[in-house]
Amino acid sequence: MENITPELLEKYFKGLCTPEEEALVIRALTGKNAPPPLPDDKEVFHGMDKRALHDELWKQVQPPTQAKKSIHRWLPLQIAASLLLLAATVGILYQYRATLVATDTQPTPAASRVIQAARGEKIRMTLPDGTIVHLNSGSTLTIPEKFTDTARIVHLSGEAYLEVAKDATRPFSVLTSRTTVRVLGTVFNVKAYPDDTSTIVTVEEGSVRVSDAGGYHILLMRDQGVVCVPNGKPLSAQSVYAANYTAWRHGTLVFKDQPLSEVATTLARWYNVPVHIQNKKLATHRFTGRFNNSPTLAAVLNELSTVMQCQYDLNDKRLILY
Repeated sequence: MENITPELLEKYFKGLCTPEEEALVIRALTGKNAPPPLPDDKEVFHGMDKRALHDELWKQVQPPTQAKKSIHRWLPLQIAASLLLLAATVGILYQYRATLVATDTQPTPAASRVIQAARGEKIRMTLPDGTIVHLNSGSTLTIPEKFTDTARIVHLSGEAYLEVAKDATRPFSVLTSRTTVRVLGTVFNVKAYPDDTSTIVTVEEGSVRVSDAGGYHILLMRDQGVVCVPNGKPLSAQSVYAANYTAWRHGTLVFKDQPLSEVATTLARWYNVPVHIQNKKLATHRFTGRFNNSPTLAAVLNELSTVMQCQYDLNDKRLILY
């Protein structure tokens, strides 16, 4: 906290600091032992309500109303309160930074829009900042009516391919139930269906920063991906062919050494039909295949049944594999 005085901190909260003083306050409050930094810690502070933070801090350190005392007796309390104010600021900042990895259980902001791609359909949209989003079947994207001046944040449940408009002053964040993906301008895919056991992030262009609920962070570059599983272990980047993970937006189904249980889940989303695997052993058998040009379900099943040496029964209500 060297060179940080209570007067300077008060000046910061009133918005009266010079750029140099403001940078000094931010550097001091984040400190050497702060959590791994975001792309811009200054942006984190600017995203906060300074007046509300100030009031909350002073509620924590303000002494109770007492009978009138001498100025000399009150002066030590002022100094102690100022020191407590600095310590509490750091604690609240850390708590605020931790909330950047959000969960789907958080309340949706009042001024927001919810876009849903039903099972069997896909949606392409352009956000207010120019970002292009492709939303896969069975997915939901929650966006604010208007992005703030300091950040662009959306909530995703399902799968989306995003071409983020470049804006160095406003980082773009995709929040899922397990991860936060943070970028300035790039092209990437996030698969985070609530009934999946993991979240998969893949980068097609540029780079992204992925954070999970366990506090781990990783930077991904082009043709890299990460599988986020809530197991308490550090995140690990993998080299991938990103086009395989984003081919769905062109109507191409790609399966790479996946158990039939996962294949069935994808088919249910794509074709809006419940899928039941009668043979439990069959569910663990693995399948690799590629289907271009928005294939019909019948075409996929013909290939699948041949390769997997299984049979199927398809009617208007459900698909049974056995």
